[in-house]
Amino acid sequence: MHMSLKMLSISLISASTFLITPAFAASKKAPAQEQNIDVSQDQASLEEIATVYNLSKLCPSLVKDKATFEKAYDVELKKVLPNEANPKTFVQTLAKQKDFQLKLKDVQKASAKFSKKENAEMCQEVADYRY
Repeated sequence: MHMSLKMLSISLISASTFLITPAFAASKKAPAQEQNIDVSQDQASLEEIATVYNLSKLCPSLVKDKATFEKAYDVELKKVLPNEANPKTFVQTLAKQKDFQLKLKDVQKASAKFSKKENAEMCQEVADYRY
């Protein structure tokens, strides 16, 4: 069965809300480049976090209202990182790690397999979702 990126993204985002209880820890004393953020089995997977993070890279140019999308993205990011006070800062730090970068590249490759129209529809669905 072929699952579209739109359905995969929405499924991962929805599943993370109900099935994942993340608990991340990173030393505040260590510089961002030296932080090694651990994502263990009882936390959101790197793939799930990368899928949501990819939305922030893919969608702003594809949606009608960027402000509405940003609000929806913030909600989705908080769903996969509920224990983080500032999920955007956390994921930006995580994005500097090689293991996360590899997962993000995989997600980006999957996104690239779909047309701009399909990606735009998926992004607009995220923006239009009523929380």
